[in-house]
Amino acid sequence: ILNKIRNKIMYAHTFVEVGAEYGSTLFAIMPLGLFDRYILYETDQKYAQVQDILNKIDKIEYRLYSPPQDELLSYNGFLWMDCEGCEYQYDIRLLIRHYKQSVIALHALNEEQTKNLYKLQDDILDRCSLVYVTPDIKELTFFCEGMEVD
Repeated sequence: ILNKIRNKIMYAHTFVEVGAEYGSTLFAIMPLGLFDRYILYETDQKYAQVQDILNKIDKIEYRLYSPPQDELLSYNGFLWMDCEGCEYQYDIRLLIRHYKQSVIALHALNEEQTKNLYKLQDDILDRCSLVYVTPDIKELTFFCEGMEVD
């Protein structure tokens, strides 16, 4: 995914990631030098042991909880969301418009998620471009342009 969007990513003060897992996206993004601060939210408790390592790296804040939407809206730089279905608890349309740029993975792992994805399709296609589809077609990842941030 990063190879497909690398030349489109613009500088923003803050990189926010929901679904941080072991930090693999973080370690791919950091060398680009486009962000001053990295806030990572891990929604799955099985990755709890990683927080001790990631919180010791300068500029990184690793948080082991699902952020409420108002907390996500307190930032506006770059949002990377791949949280295996938790994306539907948020107003995705609002987040896409709010952030300067975002990468959003939308999952269709069950019938409810498939319906939610279908409801979002027009808004997603207006502001976003499809950059990755898993071989089983259960995850579609989009690169989105939102508002302009100084």
